[in-house]
Amino acid sequence: MNDPKKPDVKEGVAPNAQQFVPKAGAVLVEGQRASTSEATRRVVDFNESCETLNGVTILLVDDNESLLTTGRAILESLSYKVLTASNGQEAIAVYQANKDTVALILTDVVMPVMGGVDAVKKIRESAPDVKVIFTTGYDRNHMRKADHMDDEDMISKPFKLDELSLLLRAKLER
Repeated sequence: MNDPKKPDVKEGVAPNAQQFVPKAGAVLVEGQRASTSEATRRVVDFNESCETLNGVTILLVDDNESLLTTGRAILESLSYKVLTASNGQEAIAVYQANKDTVALILTDVVMPVMGGVDAVKKIRESAPDVKVIFTTGYDRNHMRKADHMDDEDMISKPFKLDELSLLLRAKLER
């Protein structure tokens, strides 16, 4: 029997994605099952109580397609415009093509082809002040030390809506 406190893991879908993907008309909200309409109402209530920077463009980079899709939906629900890339090389190309509009890069650290750290280093060669938040499903402290990222903002996956929203706003206002 499934543990109701743990999301079901389906083949081909990362467990982290399960935190955000509605399943069978119900999602986990604040650790409890809620209908998708209830979850949507809570997101709307949260958005109305939180100021966002409407229309700001974020480049979301992750190799997990489910997380990209869900991350886009979450960011758009917070009134951000979203561009996506599935690895560091794509992120560089998307950033270069949209450098005048991208206000922040939200990127996974570990990805095939090129990881987020290397992509950001390359982007910072021409845009040293680009704002970045790294995401990781691994231990944040270990990743900071391993990749010499002590001064970088980082959020662990799965992230909570309020935590992500507050971190985005704080980073964009700096």
